[in-house]
Amino acid sequence: MRQDSPDRLQRQAIVFCLLTGAIWGFGFIATSQSLSAFGAFQVLLIRFAGAAALAWIPVLTNRKSITRQSLTRGVVCGLFLFGAFALQTLGLDLTEAGSNAFFTSANVVLVPFLAWAVFRKPPALRQFGACLLCFAGIGLMGWTAGGFSLRTGDLLSLGCALLFACHIVSLQWAAGQDPDVINAIQMSVAALLSAVPGLSVRWPAHPGLLPVLSLVYLIAGSTWLAFWLQTRAQEHLEASRASLLLATESLWANLFAVIFLKERLSPAMAAGGLLILTAVYLTEQPASVRKTASTTEPPSAAQTEEP
Repeated sequence: MRQDSPDRLQRQAIVFCLLTGAIWGFGFIATSQSLSAFGAFQVLLIRFAGAAALAWIPVLTNRKSITRQSLTRGVVCGLFLFGAFALQTLGLDLTEAGSNAFFTSANVVLVPFLAWAVFRKPPALRQFGACLLCFAGIGLMGWTAGGFSLRTGDLLSLGCALLFACHIVSLQWAAGQDPDVINAIQMSVAALLSAVPGLSVRWPAHPGLLPVLSLVYLIAGSTWLAFWLQTRAQEHLEASRASLLLATESLWANLFAVIFLKERLSPAMAAGGLLILTAVYLTEQPASVRKTASTTEPPSAAQTEEP
């Protein structure tokens, strides 16, 4: 039973990452709707403050202790999280959702190199190839007849990709700490940093029902639940592997746009989705091989890094 436990936890972590990608995929639609009535930093303040309130419930209810190490690592995660979302939300306000999703998802290529620099462990060739394949798929899904043009919003989205990559790596750095505590701290830090710019502008008197419902989804789904799942998952997955699974948000975003916004499913979108699924299969294939040949293969990095 003890030997099967790490495999079971990794399978659960994979499901958590894929579910997070789906939640974030719909979040692009919700963010666009909320920005029709609220400013970018108002959206950030509402979503992080609401998510922080939800995140502290299990910490306070179960009287979980906050160590100096968990506080430090949670604050670092929160700094990267706020910076990434600030640039993403500002970028989404200045460019189309498809372009924003594409440039933001560039983090899938950056994470293996950042993880290499921090943890001194180079990515496997197959894993890095899968990241490039995934990024190519994201590019196809975001391609339009006129192609891509680099605008201010796109540059902000690229900066966001770098900070999201830093956040994913920082969550692996925080592995071993209580995930509920880490999630509560990072949500609180992001909420505090959003407060000054969010409260300094005029708030809408009648925002409308759809933007308000979109904010509810962003609070409970895209922020609190999604990052709780990601924080849990990265206890058992390497940062580069997690980033590729999380990058399926682009696939989900386009799928939800077809279903709910009645956008047309183009051949490029279908080909891009196939490339993303192929990349996910490639990066998970070594895990299945290790499972059938565990007597000859060394344990996974996620297992060896556990204290």
